[in-house]
Amino acid sequence: MNKKMLFFLVNSPVWMLIISFVYIFGFRRYLAPPEGFVTTLGDITLWSFSLLAVLFSSFYIFYSYLIPKYWRKDKRKNFLLLASLTILIIEPVSYFVIHAIPASIIYKREIFTYPSQVIGGWFTCSTLAFLASILGVLCKNIFDSVSSKESKKDLEHKNLQSELSTLKSKLNPHLLFNSINNIDSLILTNPEQASAFLSKLSDLLRYVVYETEDELVSINKEISNLNKYIDLETIRLINPECISFTSHISNNVLIPPMLFFPFVENGFKHSNLNKEGQKLQIAISEDRGKLVFECTNTVMEKPDNKDTKGVGLMISRKRLRLLFPGKHELKITEENNEYSIKLQINLN
Repeated sequence: MNKKMLFFLVNSPVWMLIISFVYIFGFRRYLAPPEGFVTTLGDITLWSFSLLAVLFSSFYIFYSYLIPKYWRKDKRKNFLLLASLTILIIEPVSYFVIHAIPASIIYKREIFTYPSQVIGGWFTCSTLAFLASILGVLCKNIFDSVSSKESKKDLEHKNLQSELSTLKSKLNPHLLFNSINNIDSLILTNPEQASAFLSKLSDLLRYVVYETEDELVSINKEISNLNKYIDLETIRLINPECISFTSHISNNVLIPPMLFFPFVENGFKHSNLNKEGQKLQIAISEDRGKLVFECTNTVMEKPDNKDTKGVGLMISRKRLRLLFPGKHELKITEENNEYSIKLQINLN
């Protein structure tokens, strides 16, 4: 939400409240005028205009000037001094200049004929200015609070996009170095298979570099490219049957790109799949409105470094928190030399 729209949403209820208040009291003043006052349509119009000026000016003096310039900068004494000056002097005098003087000229009315009315008018005007200033403070706090959350969310999104670019740049060389070396070994022995793998590598790099710029992609496209990634990784394996990948998706839903890649890459990274007894099992399914991703791999030995989850998993956690707040569950377990990841996303 941009700031102009937020400003309108926060301020429009106040505009309607002030206009309705002036209209109701103007109608009452017209039907039951104060003693000694002429209540023509012109007088009511002038009175309404002057009251609107007092209320709106009080509101926006606090909203646009006193709160951001003094209160937010901890200049509390200056704020209280200027707030008192505005409510007790500036607004009553403004009302007097805008309404009382023109009314006395038009209707030949003595301004100070009724001192009690002058005092009462000053008290009423100050009270209304005080109420309008409270509304200004409340609305400014609401605007700043929502705007701050929106700015924080935008910043998180930009940081996440930057981290995703880091992930992509990390994945690209990894794919290139491994795949090119593996395909090179196939060129002499099986040129047709080497050509097929080159085509898969080209498609996957195109997906990673270009198509992931979109916020959402088809899950079928994500699965298709994930399959190509797995195929390219299995070239170097003696026993590719140790890897299984299944998908059962009934609806072609849209998901953020490269949502599953870090988990699968992590499975290859921390497994030595050329050794006996190693496995990597990946499954994607849809169950009662939930997207379920599961990845289990054997771990030969624990990494020496403390960062066992890697950059990819860290970015994935952040993405999930930002993109699916309260609508996902990520469970990571490690026991009996098996590392398991289960991700559930509520699609409703």
